[in-house]
Amino acid sequence: MIDYKCLIEHNGDEKYILVRANLSQFNKIELMIVSFPLLYHYHILNKLSTIEPYNNADLEVLGGGILTINREKKEIKTYGQSGGFGPPCVDQVREVLTNCFPDWKLDITVTSYIRG
Repeated sequence: MIDYKCLIEHNGDEKYILVRANLSQFNKIELMIVSFPLLYHYHILNKLSTIEPYNNADLEVLGGGILTINREKKEIKTYGQSGGFGPPCVDQVREVLTNCFPDWKLDITVTSYIRG
């Protein structure tokens, strides 16, 4: 069984990664959207790998892009892709965000835009 998790530590527009985390110590797998206000997608992975319990997990990045979140309006938009990790599967991004934010307005796309 897969659990869904979102770690979004900003309001506004930042990069995100889609991650499959194998948490063998808990006998579970999480499919995650992770977005921190950092310059590059790999910085997000590096930060995630220092956070419990992900520092002991097998982390697989499935792509990335840009995520805009407006917490007041309960809206999330995704677009673009990662220059280092490539585009995520739009269906997986939608699945994670729908499970994490069931009552929010979601505009989920993956485009060819890469932010440097």
